[in-house]
Amino acid sequence: MFATVVTIGIPEILYFLIAPISFIVMLVCIIRLIIAKKEKRRQMKKVKIAAVISAIIVAIIAAMTIYAFIMLPPPTPPPPPVVERMPNIVGLTYAECKENYSDKFDLVVQEKLWSFDYPEGAIIEQIPPVDSEYLVGDTTVKCMISKGPRMVTVSNVIGLDFEDARTILADSDGFTVGYVSEYSDSVPKGKVVATDPPAGEKAAYGSAVKVTVSGGKEPDTLDDTK
Repeated sequence: MFATVVTIGIPEILYFLIAPISFIVMLVCIIRLIIAKKEKRRQMKKVKIAAVISAIIVAIIAAMTIYAFIMLPPPTPPPPPVVERMPNIVGLTYAECKENYSDKFDLVVQEKLWSFDYPEGAIIEQIPPVDSEYLVGDTTVKCMISKGPRMVTVSNVIGLDFEDARTILADSDGFTVGYVSEYSDSVPKGKVVATDPPAGEKAAYGSAVKVTVSGGKEPDTLDDTK
């Protein structure tokens, strides 16, 4: 983004525009002088006058150029590059980062990813990393943007053995499976009674699903009092 700015004044513009034209005119006049030796004296005078005028113009341009390069101050050099430490933009939204750092670096979205830890629209990764040195105004920062948590439908595992239910919920659906046991008069021991969240509902990929497994019928308790 940094560029060297060269200031060109009016004398330089006149020199680069008029000098070539004047040189061509003077060259033509010299050729005509050679040819005019065989022509009339009156034509010779016109050619000489034109040559003198061209020489005067060239001299004026040369004087203006010398004045421009010697008397006028040199152009102001560009400011030196500024190096800073890369800030932490993870957790900010794309709009927030553009608002805060648009004068520091260019921000480019490289990819959008599912994320359980960051809400939709938040930056979850950046390149270059935090605290690395970068050139202000001449650096492109690549970022990954969160699409939010990936939502998955909880499979129906009611009535299955716990191991079968765990395989479906963990390996197929991607949930973290928890276990709890409770007595049930209607569901055989070792079979799944319920899940939380219940089957058919959506939950974030990687979140916890609690599986309730039947412990069989509750045993009878005897009154030992005499």
